[in-house]
Parts: sequence; C-alpha cells; structure tokens
Amino acid sequence: MIAYVALLGSAVVLGHGAGPLLSRLRGLDRHPAAAATLWLTALAGTVAAAAGLLALVVFSSPGPGHAVIEWFQRCVSHTHTGAATAIVFSALSVAVSLQAVRQAVARLREIRAARRRHHDMLDLVTTARTGLDDVCILDHPLPIAYCLPVGDRPIVVSSGALACLDGPQLAAVLAHERAHLRGRHHLILTLVDAFGGVLSWSATFTQARTVLPALLEHAADDAAAGRFGRATVAQALRRLAILPSPAGSLSAAPPGADALATRLDRLQSGPSAVGGRHLAWAGAAASVLLPFAILAGWITAITLTC
Repeated sequence: MIAYVALLGSAVVLGHGAGPLLSRLRGLDRHPAAAATLWLTALAGTVAAAAGLLALVVFSSPGPGHAVIEWFQRCVSHTHTGAATAIVFSALSVAVSLQAVRQAVARLREIRAARRRHHDMLDLVTTARTGLDDVCILDHPLPIAYCLPVGDRPIVVSSGALACLDGPQLAAVLAHERAHLRGRHHLILTLVDAFGGVLSWSATFTQARTVLPALLEHAADDAAAGRFGRATVAQALRRLAILPSPAGSLSAAPPGADALATRLDRLQSGPSAVGGRHLAWAGAAASVLLPFAILAGWITAITLTC
C-alpha cells in the first residue's frame, strides 16, 4: 500500500506540480542545458511513476501478473476477496496503457514521415557546396537556415543567407545547427510531443511542449557563442528571416519577434554564473531517481512465493 501511495504521489508531484513550478522559476534560461535536463527528468519521472503504478497493479497479488508468477512457481491457487475485481481492473489498466503506447507510436511515425517527405523534396531543389559536407544549399532569396535529421546533409541554408551573412556569422549559424544535431534535440522534442499527446492530464508535459523548444534554442545559441562569440551569434540572428521552421526541423531564427528579442537579450547579457546550474542538476537527479527508488524498494520487499 505504501508503494502505491508513494508512486501516486510522485506522479502527481512531477506530472502536475513540477511543470508549473519550473515555469515560474526565474533565471532558468541562463542555464538552458541544465534547465532542459530538469524538465526532461521531471517528464521521465512522471512516466516512471505511471509505469510503476501499472506494474504494481499487474504484478501485485491478486493481479494477473502475480498469478502468472505463481503458476510458474507451481503454487496452489488461493481464493482472495475481490480477486476478480482486481484482475479486471488490472486488465483494463493494461489495455489503456497499450492504447496510449499505440497513439505515441503513431505520432512518432507521423513526424518521421513528415521529415522524410520534406527531405525528399529538398533533394529536388538543393545543391551541395564544397567545404560544407553536412550542408545543402536552397536557392531562395530569404535568409533562412535550419536542420533536419535526415540524410547526409541535414543542414539547410538558403542562398539568401549565404549572401547576407559574413564568414564568422555563417560559421556561427552552422555551429548552432550542429549543436542541435549533436544534442539530438529533434529526438527530444519528438518524444516529448508523442508522450505529451497521450499524457494530456500532465501539466508538466503540456507546458514542456512549449518551454523545451526555447530552452534547446538557447542551448544551441550558447554552443555557437562559445566558439564564435555572443556578438557574432546575435548579429547572425538579426539577419536571418523570422519564419516558422518546417515540420520536424529546428530553425536558427526563432519563429516570432518576441522569441528573437528574448534570445538577443540572453546573448547580450553575457555568460551565466555556475551556481544555479549545479542546483538544477541536483533537482534533475532527484526527480528521476525518486520513482525508481520506490520501485526498487517494492521489488526487494515483494514476496513471489505463495
């Protein structure tokens, strides 16, 4: 019973409380990598707590999973009050979980198909450029740059961007996009989008779908600024067109004047202090370890014999 309450409490705290709390904390955008990790571990903890509750329902006596364990151990069947109700409830929980997984997989396939269609279109209208092995050039007057994690040349840069960016600015934009690819930011956002669609009850997942893209852009900005300077990155952002990025991609320029102003303010405010980053990492570790610690305690205490 204690494990049920602890896991349910973890799911409520992480799934409903963590998101609103993190959204109200000021200064997290000054540590974007740590802040993104804090959000992701809160999401992972929510999933772990929900999965742990399902495991308790299915494998605790008299759930169907425990019955299977007893069968393998050749136990003698025992009659328990409410056993039939528990088994029916367990079966319904499993059915709901499988439906959620099916919806998440369908969403993942949809995003992957959209990326593949866009990549196939790019193959028809882009060209390669010597010296830029991971970049394809789109003949278009608008200065745009984005990355799509498909194919041999995942970074797309328009001819308009090449015309308006000088050498250091172009290098900063490419470093920004390479940071997205190196950090697997597309995969992170895809998984959050897929799970957020089936865990719509979670305020943390709902808010993460809005907050995480901005944090990952800040992290990529910092990666580029670490090599080419914050002023160079800011100058490059000012010259790129403010347009929504294609589905499944991450654009160097933010989709909106407000987002651009926020990123420019960050770049102009200078590097952040280190102290807050350590606190964020500590909170991230605690949020994801708590459900697993509860599950580990239950596993060590459970009796698998009759």
